[in-house]
Amino acid sequence: MATLVVPKDSSPIEDAETIKRACKGLGTDERALISILAHRNEAQRKLLRQAYLDLYHQDLIQQLKCEVSGKFEVIQSYTL
Repeated sequence: MATLVVPKDSSPIEDAETIKRACKGLGTDERALISILAHRNEAQRKLLRQAYLDLYHQDLIQQLKCEVSGKFEVIQSYTL
């Protein structure tokens, strides 16, 4: 079984910007979303959610709900 490594020095602002780029245009870059959300612990995800709100005046969870569906949506509801 694989082990995910959580970076100690992730930047919530950079993560928020990457997520915003992943959601722009046609389609969603789900790999980019997974690479961030799956590699952050609870505290880092909280900071990311606040940074996203501060930068874009949008709730990250609502943004993700608009962008993803199906099995991915079920998975992301457990991560944030």
